[in-house]
Amino acid sequence: MTKDKVLSILKTREGEFVSGEELARNLELSRMSINKAVRSLQDEGFVIDAVPRKGYRLVMADVYNGRAIEAALSPLRVFFHDTIEGSSNNVAKRLADEVVGPFVVVCKSQDGGRGRLGRRFCSPEGGVYFSLVLPNELCGDVDLITTRAALAAAEAIEDVTGIKTAIKWVNDVYAGGRKCVGILTEGIVNLELGGLDKVIIGTGINLNTTAEDYPEELRGTVTSLRDEAGGRMFSRLEMVTKAVKRTIELQKEDFIEAYRSRCFVLGKDIFVIKGDERREAYAVDVDEKAHLVVRYPDGREESLSSAEVSLRIRENG
Repeated sequence: MTKDKVLSILKTREGEFVSGEELARNLELSRMSINKAVRSLQDEGFVIDAVPRKGYRLVMADVYNGRAIEAALSPLRVFFHDTIEGSSNNVAKRLADEVVGPFVVVCKSQDGGRGRLGRRFCSPEGGVYFSLVLPNELCGDVDLITTRAALAAAEAIEDVTGIKTAIKWVNDVYAGGRKCVGILTEGIVNLELGGLDKVIIGTGINLNTTAEDYPEELRGTVTSLRDEAGGRMFSRLEMVTKAVKRTIELQKEDFIEAYRSRCFVLGKDIFVIKGDERREAYAVDVDEKAHLVVRYPDGREESLSSAEVSLRIRENG
C-alpha cells in the first residue's frame, strides 16, 4: 500500500524532513497521492509533521488502535473506541454483565467523562482514557483500590515521560502543581450473593493534550504532560499499556509507603471539606488503610476514609 511505502521511507529518515517531491519521485506517485497517504497515517496515530517547503517528518510512531492495544495487553480483553458518547465507565458497566473475567475499555476521547462527586472530567483527543474491570477476587483490599490506581498512574507517567508526579489525597495525580490525572472507581454488586462482584477503575491521563483543549475556567488548575514537557509528545500506546498493567500489579502489592511518599498534602495545613462544612486541620499521615490522618486545632485527630481536602495557605503577618 502507498501509505506503507511512505511510512517506510519516513522511518529510515526519522527526525528528518523528506520533501513531497522526493517521496513522489522515489515511489513514482503524484504529490496528491503522497499527501493522502500521510493523512491516512496521521489518522492511524503516527505523529507526522507536514511543513510547507520542507516536506514531511516522522516524529513518533504512536499507533493507537484496538489491534495495537490488544497485542500490548494480551491476554487481557480490550474494547477500543475512537470516541465514546458518555464515559468509558458507563460502557464498561454495560459490558460487565456479558464479559467473563477482567477486561478494559479504551477510547481516544469521551464527551461525558466523570470524576468524583459527579464532577465532569474533560476528555479531549490526545489523552489516555480507560476503564479497567476486575472481578472482586483479583482485587486487593477494596478500600485501597482507588489509591492503588492513583499510584499506578503516577508511576506509569514517570516511567513513560520522566516527569515527576505527586498525589493529592485521595486520587488526584499532579504534575507541575496542577492536576493531570482523574480517577473514578465504581463497584458492581451481585444482588444474589449480596456482595461486591466487580470493580471498575476509570482513569483519564492528560497526555498529549494542550491547554487550548480545555475550557478556559480549567486552564489554571489542570495541565498535560505534553505542556509540562515543553510540547514534547509521548506514546499513548506505551502509556495505556503501563498504566493498565501497573494498576493490576498493584492490587496484590504493598504500596502504602510509595503512595505516602508522593502525597503532597502531608505535613501541610489543609481544609477538610464535608458537604457544606469546611474545617481547618493539619495533615499528619496516611495510615495503612490509605485513610488521611488529620489533626484539628483542638488537638483531636481523625482518620478520614472519604472527604475533600485542599491546601490552606497561611497569610503573612
